[in-house]
Amino acid sequence: MGKKFLKFFFIILIIAIIAALTLTGYKFFAGKPPVVTGTETLKKLSASTKANIGVDCNGSIQSVHVTILQGTKEVIVLDDKPQQSHKEYPILIEPAKLGLKDGSAQVIIKLSANRFSKSEVKIDTLIDTVPPIVGVLNNSYIAFQGGAASALIEAKGASRVYVSIGNDEFEATYKITGKENLYFAIFPIKDDVTPTTAILAVAVDTVGNKAKASISTRIKECRYKHDSINVSDDFINKKIYPLVDRTKVSGELTPKLALKIINEDMRTENEAFIRNICKSVSEKMLWEGVFYQMPNSKVFAGFNDARDYKYNGEVISHSKHLGFDLAANNNSPVVASNSGIVKYAGAIGIYGNTVIIDHGLGVMSQYSHLSSISVEVGKAVKKSEVIGISGETGLAGGVHLHFSTLVQGVYVTPIIWWDNKWIREKIMDVLQNKGTS
Repeated sequence: MGKKFLKFFFIILIIAIIAALTLTGYKFFAGKPPVVTGTETLKKLSASTKANIGVDCNGSIQSVHVTILQGTKEVIVLDDKPQQSHKEYPILIEPAKLGLKDGSAQVIIKLSANRFSKSEVKIDTLIDTVPPIVGVLNNSYIAFQGGAASALIEAKGASRVYVSIGNDEFEATYKITGKENLYFAIFPIKDDVTPTTAILAVAVDTVGNKAKASISTRIKECRYKHDSINVSDDFINKKIYPLVDRTKVSGELTPKLALKIINEDMRTENEAFIRNICKSVSEKMLWEGVFYQMPNSKVFAGFNDARDYKYNGEVISHSKHLGFDLAANNNSPVVASNSGIVKYAGAIGIYGNTVIIDHGLGVMSQYSHLSSISVEVGKAVKKSEVIGISGETGLAGGVHLHFSTLVQGVYVTPIIWWDNKWIREKIMDVLQNKGTS
């Protein structure tokens, strides 16, 4: 009885050892099944779809096989043997060239890794290669660098419409027109846009098909002033060094380095912050008529003025002035240039205490160097309503209001918004399709 039990025990032990070795071997040779990422873009295929899928496993990927199945037709999109644990695949899918038709299909991704580990992903997809229809009904005929323009665009079958200028995209909305196929956009003209730069209306559908139409706005080139500003030790001590204290820069800084850090690094950071706030496009026109200049003020510095900052006769730093400086008495009330909603109210580095008002359709105004602010974010304000008191906070060398206007996050000259004729002809007449000007 003892020998039989011992023999039985050894048999059970051997079986257990074999099972353990088998499991260990399986884990070693098979490992976790390989996985694929980035498949979202494969759920809808346009006339030309760029997808980027990634494959991963804890061992060596033996093969990656991607096909598209439509009815009885199956076409190979990718067939690779990477022999590595991770790989990215940029894939361009053009259904017409693959002999596929518009309609439903299925993308099948098969992966194998190590010795025995395999996985398969099936993605139901919709092929749609028909682009929207787009045309420009009206637009501002002439615009200048640093200014703005508008366009009335008809688009059918589009989920998004925008104006393309170089690498920039500026949104259009149909809600202001009340017609789903009729879009309107106010867009900025940056100072690097030339008469040969293409300005296009672009319509995109839900799967990514695009249609384009030229906007025939003529661009006039502009020259802006170039000024020199002498920076004194008094200004360095009273304005520059206090702003340095708000940065992460540590240690003793020479006046030259401190000036450069604040006028360039902090300025760049502050302007990026403001542009980001002003990128959004509310789909209503909140303003009415011409924009007001601050009462009893005088322009003493203009838009896009190039400035050299000198210390002890040496040019230390450069900047562009992205607004108008309006001379005002201390403690003068600062009013909203037009109706809108307060988008920002608080301190912004070199600009000091600042209010930004959203006037709708991507148009916003900025009021800086205030000694105090009397409005809160989200508050609706009327044209000429007091929003703060003039001052010299931030990098101001004296009491004044820094006033800027932005369109879809791009600074444009305020002077166009102070011009009732410009607003009527370049904006309202285009919106109402009364002819080009």
